[in-house]
Amino acid sequence: MKHNKNHTPLLLTLIFLDFFFIVASWLHYNTNLIPNDSFSITKDFGYAEIAQYWKELAIAALLFKAFQKTGDYIFIVWSLLFTYMLLDDSVRIHEVMGSVIDNQFFLTSSLPLNLRGQDFGELITITLIGSVFLLLFIKYFYKSK
Repeated sequence: MKHNKNHTPLLLTLIFLDFFFIVASWLHYNTNLIPNDSFSITKDFGYAEIAQYWKELAIAALLFKAFQKTGDYIFIVWSLLFTYMLLDDSVRIHEVMGSVIDNQFFLTSSLPLNLRGQDFGELITITLIGSVFLLLFIKYFYKSK
């Protein structure tokens, strides 16, 4: 796909949005100018996190549109990755699965690096999901146009 200069304003808007939330979060923690903690980038379901959900959804949709234009399946894989990231961010898939794995296998506190059982379960979940995406990327990279 060719670079389209019409996308430059979109990219600049997304970068500005991230910069805005970083500055707003800094102002929240270091001054009294923004007392509302919803501007904090560390707050679950705060304004920055909700904006991130919209960005992930938009990226997934644009990648799907690129697939429709080109028929190149690598764009579907990328779209699925961003869709997964959106779902993981919003419903915390790896945290929930980490807890399930910990409860099912009774992981102990004698894990390396002082990991909790849930931490180890989260790593197992991310490794499995990441491996699936890696295999899909390898497969469709070599088939891409």
